[in-house]
Amino acid sequence: MATDRITITNEIRAKLKAEKERTGLHGRALLAKSPTSVPKGLSSRVIDRLISGETTTALPAHIDWLLELFATSPDDARRIPPKREMIEQIKSERTRTGVSLARLIHQTKRPQPDGLTLHIVESWLSMDIKTVRPEHFGWVIAAYLAYPNRAPEIDLTHAHLTRLREAIERTGQGPRAILRGKNANRPAGLSSTVIFAWLAGRTQSAKKGHWEWLMARYASWRPDPTRIEITPDIRLKLADEKKRTGITPARLLTRHKHDVPDGLTSSMVDAWVRGQTEFAIDGHIEFVLNRYDELSGGGHRLPLTVERIGELQRELDRTGRGVADVLRLAPKPLPKGLNNSLISQWLRGKVATAKHQQWDCIMNVLNRLPDKRV
Repeated sequence: MATDRITITNEIRAKLKAEKERTGLHGRALLAKSPTSVPKGLSSRVIDRLISGETTTALPAHIDWLLELFATSPDDARRIPPKREMIEQIKSERTRTGVSLARLIHQTKRPQPDGLTLHIVESWLSMDIKTVRPEHFGWVIAAYLAYPNRAPEIDLTHAHLTRLREAIERTGQGPRAILRGKNANRPAGLSSTVIFAWLAGRTQSAKKGHWEWLMARYASWRPDPTRIEITPDIRLKLADEKKRTGITPARLLTRHKHDVPDGLTSSMVDAWVRGQTEFAIDGHIEFVLNRYDELSGGGHRLPLTVERIGELQRELDRTGRGVADVLRLAPKPLPKGLNNSLISQWLRGKVATAKHQQWDCIMNVLNRLPDKRV
């Protein structure tokens, strides 16, 4: 049946595209050329989708009408055959600037002539299009000429990367740290992401200006005299103090909020302990350690030593009482957080400290109880 759709083969589509390029006629222009003979259902949108490949099937009458109309249409007088010198000029400009065709077409703000697309320009270079609109070619060349020469690059050899890794090890400054605070004079485009890509081998070249600036930065780097390295011993000391006292950095600084040095925060102290920060202001570390040292005996918490847990177990054995009995006999209200589960954790060594009030409550009850009956 005439209304049955047929598949648009590659051969048919190639023929239609070639005719469109030869004549310069798009959907709207074709319909205007022969408005009285247009088959039912054929519109400019249908024609453009059919030729571009967005539609995979079509009515035979539509295909026949398009091919017949194209066959009777002359060549586009505005088009010229692409010369090899023209193609080489585009390739030369692409190499000179380092600007891809996609970037040129999609990011250049210069107004574009109608009908110019990335696909068309790529087709010039592959010689898939036999004619070129002079205004299209002129725009491409003018757009390229507005770009400067690409920055000179160097190949990143094994020697380059070894030198970079040695600089990082010598200074203790990784890509992020070495760039910190240098936004004002850092070359455009240089970031820690770029440097990490060099180190990981994801990029085999680097802009010469980027490399020279970075190595000069490493060569001139000097440690801040007001900052000290957070050694493993300092991290361990901070972690031990937090565990011993049961006081988090946030609580510690809140207690001394009127004396905390400028710039010191609890999140900063947490980063020291986790190893996320390599250096800190000497006075900050000294302040935190001194405040922890002031919490003699663990401040509000008591270290649950082997001897102390042994004492608790002996009292439970002596009285023959279970934990639930002791809690039942303790004065009410119980200290906040004191319950059967918590005391069981003490006995199993699951927690390292206990609040003085909780411990004293349990031991006072046990000390008043008589020995169990034999």
